[in-house]
Amino acid sequence: MRLFIAITFNQETRKKIHTVQQRLIQRATRVSPVPPEQFHLTLVFLGEIDKQQLSPVKKVIAETDFSPMKLLFDHVGRFQRKSGDIWWLGTAEHDTLNSLRAHLVSQLVQRELLVNKTAFTPHVTLARHVLTEEAVLPCDLLTTGFSTVITSISLIHSANIAGKTTYTEIFRKTP
Repeated sequence: MRLFIAITFNQETRKKIHTVQQRLIQRATRVSPVPPEQFHLTLVFLGEIDKQQLSPVKKVIAETDFSPMKLLFDHVGRFQRKSGDIWWLGTAEHDTLNSLRAHLVSQLVQRELLVNKTAFTPHVTLARHVLTEEAVLPCDLLTTGFSTVITSISLIHSANIAGKTTYTEIFRKTP
């Protein structure tokens, strides 16, 4: 099973993220947009894990204490790739979010459920394989930042079904 722990968003927040995404799509000559129902902020990517590890992962999430937190989306960025860039919407520096992620990573590593401790750039992917003819300035895509309140973290199963990526929430933790 291919799994990740993420923050998902309510309809209002997905709508605001979608607005930013639409501005990018209008400026792209090639783009693979993320479907709005799949918008999320990955806290920890677990990758392929065995089904018997599912219960311990759920336990780590269930035992993680956190309070609702306000996230501010305040910038747009991209990861450059030869096949086209990955454009994303980023959050302002947030100590509570960073601490939440660090706690999850620590607990997963301690239980030998995670070995990949990559750097954390909190973001929501807007689109992949993006090519543009003209330079796109991030400030053209996000004219005003916006915030949302996070009230849950989710364990999500990522699967490729008939060539299409699907995400299924299999566990949710609320404060």
